Amino acid sequence: ARALAEDGAVELSMPIAAADQLRTALVELLITPVDIGYLQFFPKLERTERQGDALIVTLVIQEQV
Repeated sequence: ARALAEDGAVELSMPIAAADQLRTALVELLITPVDIGYLQFFPKLERTERQGDALIVTLVIQEQV
């Protein structure tokens, strides 16, 4: 959440074998607002891709990017 607040975007990468853990992390990140100053924003899932045997997911705070 800190990287989202500071940079406005974050990229998560996990092996396909850990897809269940990635899903759990995504659900938690998407339902938890990120504090930026005195405002709160929800991240948006911008991109999902597969590179070899890894899944890469990009989340952004649209108001900050």
